[in-house]
Amino acid sequence: MFEDPVALPDIHLRPDSSARGSRVSSLTSVLKRTNLGRATSATKRDFPISPSEALERFRRNLTTFEQTEIAKYQQVYFVGPLARKINAAEGKGPNFGYDDDKGRYKCVKSDHIAYRFEILKGLGKGSFGDVVKTFDHKTKKHQAVKIIRNERR
Repeated sequence: MFEDPVALPDIHLRPDSSARGSRVSSLTSVLKRTNLGRATSATKRDFPISPSEALERFRRNLTTFEQTEIAKYQQVYFVGPLARKINAAEGKGPNFGYDDDKGRYKCVKSDHIAYRFEILKGLGKGSFGDVVKTFDHKTKKHQAVKIIRNERR
């Protein structure tokens, strides 16, 4: 039904050591001819962007709440386009549905914190909050971020 204009190398063939360099270079040339290689590298270089540009480019990846919230930030480094985002709304539970019943933020892998940090994994939980491993898209370094529980004292 669909014809692929570029023939990709067969990934099931087991390369021998003498042909290894040629297969890598052929795969690189395939990526250069298609948009696969350029789209990824171009997107990473385009950040930071303004909130209005982020809305223009990533509106379909942002929840309704995020589409209004993003305007409060001066620069956007990451939006979490691949995350299974929490669809927050009025009356959906504590903190619009972002917190559980104990006041802990519901962390979603690959989502953003403050349009800058990408959540990679949870590192631990304590009595006052949680710690998550993140990637800071501004400084290009891994960081540990402590998220304090949302409770009245």
